Amino acid sequence: MGASLRLNDAYGSVGDIKQKPLGGIQELEGVNVNTSPLEHTTNTEPVNPKDLIPPLVKAIQRANGMDTNQAKTVVYYAMATYALEKLNIMPILVLKGTMASGKSTTMTILEQITSKPVRTSGSMTKPVMRDAFKPNTTALIEEADQVDEQLLTNRYAKNTATLAVNKPIGDNKWKPKKVNTFGATVLHRRRPFKDPAVKSRSIQINMQHKPGSYETPYLTGKGLEEIANQIQWDTEILAHSGKSRSMDTWTPLLIFAIHLKDDEWIDYAKAQIGEQEKSLQDSLGVEPSQAVFETLLFLASHEGSASEPKERVAITEIRLQLSLDKADINSSLNNWQVGETLRDLGFETRKAGGTQYVYVGGKQKLIKVARELGIEDDWLKKQESE
Repeated sequence: MGASLRLNDAYGSVGDIKQKPLGGIQELEGVNVNTSPLEHTTNTEPVNPKDLIPPLVKAIQRANGMDTNQAKTVVYYAMATYALEKLNIMPILVLKGTMASGKSTTMTILEQITSKPVRTSGSMTKPVMRDAFKPNTTALIEEADQVDEQLLTNRYAKNTATLAVNKPIGDNKWKPKKVNTFGATVLHRRRPFKDPAVKSRSIQINMQHKPGSYETPYLTGKGLEEIANQIQWDTEILAHSGKSRSMDTWTPLLIFAIHLKDDEWIDYAKAQIGEQEKSLQDSLGVEPSQAVFETLLFLASHEGSASEPKERVAITEIRLQLSLDKADINSSLNNWQVGETLRDLGFETRKAGGTQYVYVGGKQKLIKVARELGIEDDWLKKQESE
């Protein structure tokens, strides 16, 4: 591999390169890939990825109606399965869509071009599914709406993939055994995940019925492993990981796109990462510190003067207001938790006449804490402008 490329330095596009038969995949203009197998060549020269990728993408598109970036995502994911031993994280590839949208066709394609594929059913029990998650394999799970989400989360990262499992040793005795479940996971489902954490570990392709044969072409992953071996994984992972959970999830695929100078797909991936991070933030709800402070701010400003907040607010009053306003976990906070949250934010709390109060500390204190928490409020804006 040549000089290491970064996201901002990547240029060019694989899609602009003329397609030629090479490296084990042959795609000829006029050949119907839905009824004729893609021919194998005996070429022993090193694989040129710029010649290998476009025919694969085109064949996938013809088979299931995906757009170009979706088909490239499938190919880049397949490539990443050949680097599992060098990766610390492997995203979950989710094919989400209704019936007759090409999910099963795509699974069959991936079975042909991924490393160590193991096809399973989502109807398996949790222990059977766990045992099917062999290390460094590609699990292809059909109808995965009922799959245990914790198993998926564990398999995503090497540091969470080793599980302690009780195994029989005879005479009705059991002994804990460590099981490594790290690997690639591809699944198709119709429902969204219950846990937002699983979505942040996933790359999702939303599939709809589009023009296409929905018949599986004969493909091979020959050449993909050779491309994976061209990459200096330690260097690239260090350069691109650690920015965010969603970025880490896409990193194995992004490294291939950077290696291939595929600017178009990199822009697509960046947009997907941005949408994923926004969706994750929206799903997380309001943090306790934000909920408690917003309630304090509401009570202190609305019951104070036009220019100054109340001097103090009863903890019980904040708790009662939270229970009315917040239809989430924050509604169940007790008095002690509310007081502790406010103390962590730098407010003083103390008893007066048998009632526990939080002392507001004036409008400048409220403005300071609001900035730290990223909270905007019309009353505070008015105070800042005066």
